[in-house]
Amino acid sequence: MRLFKYKEAFRVSVKHDYFKDGYSPSFSFAPSEYCQMLLKNHSLKFKPAPYGFSVFGEVSGLEDDEKLMQGFQEGVKFTFLMKLKNPFFLNFTDIPLQLDPQEIFYFNNLIDYETNGELFLINKDEIPKISSNQSQTIICSEIYTYMHTGVESSKTGTVTFIDEGFEIEQTIENNNDEFHFQFNLGNFNPGRCEFSVDSISETFYSGGEIYKQGGFGIIEIFANSSVPSNYRFVDSENTISTKEYIVPFTNRSTIWRYLIYDKSTNTLSNPQIDMTGTEFRVESFPAVSYPDDYALFRFTSAQPGSLDTEKALPLTEEPITDIELSGTINNTNKEIIEHLPNPDITLIKPDTEDNEKIYSDMIIYL
Repeated sequence: MRLFKYKEAFRVSVKHDYFKDGYSPSFSFAPSEYCQMLLKNHSLKFKPAPYGFSVFGEVSGLEDDEKLMQGFQEGVKFTFLMKLKNPFFLNFTDIPLQLDPQEIFYFNNLIDYETNGELFLINKDEIPKISSNQSQTIICSEIYTYMHTGVESSKTGTVTFIDEGFEIEQTIENNNDEFHFQFNLGNFNPGRCEFSVDSISETFYSGGEIYKQGGFGIIEIFANSSVPSNYRFVDSENTISTKEYIVPFTNRSTIWRYLIYDKSTNTLSNPQIDMTGTEFRVESFPAVSYPDDYALFRFTSAQPGSLDTEKALPLTEEPITDIELSGTINNTNKEIIEHLPNPDITLIKPDTEDNEKIYSDMIIYL
């Protein structure tokens, strides 16, 4: 009876500065339908993990053998769908709050950016954070369309399958100086494409069944000669060299505002908030009746030595402690609250006039 032995070929981990252990449990992962077939045909096993997933390959039963039982042909790639589980992920992650539903995040191991021993699946220009203009791409279903203008009698558009290395063309006749291209890509496997006509080009991802499932992102792991040597999880002899690929995210920073309501005494004066590395600008408001008279003070995080300049502070799972509120109550100076709370990630407030500003309001009653 043959014993089966598996070795981890590669893993994908999502890192995030927001979480105290540095890893994000915000996603679930699954191989595409075509990828499931590839995994099976190559005796590979997909295994979900708390912060990503791993793929294991069947190797010989010999103790020191790390060679795959089933090797790869040139051009093999494995495609995994990345779905978001945490509905507040955008609130505490430094990516745009409004994502285009026609775009998707895309990552692969064809880049070459290793730093401090970590293999990032993003471009060097994006370190240390993912930016949507770099990591996002248009995703389409089986049908790709593009409208072009011109005065010529006809134009030819070309869709290039970037990773497979072949093209399909379409020639369209002039229709009121418009050319409506439409390509049916349903018979091709999902993958990166580029459409070009004249000197104009547009890259996109032909999603097929992946498009129908929806998702936050796509991760593609290639096993071919185009992969940089330090990113290869298997060599030309099909010997495994286990790799961990990293998808990194950075936590969002917001401008912190504390709204202090003195309802119990209505005698608070000279209030101040002390926090290492940050000053808070205080604004006072006249008493109102709601239902009893109270005093309201608003504190806004600001740059030390420049209270007119608001300062954004990072949101973190592990709260910043020792944010102290002190002041004078009934003519007595005292420490009022030793540890003020950190913002609630479910409650952030983008500025209506400045998209770059996002506030976190915290209401404190005395």
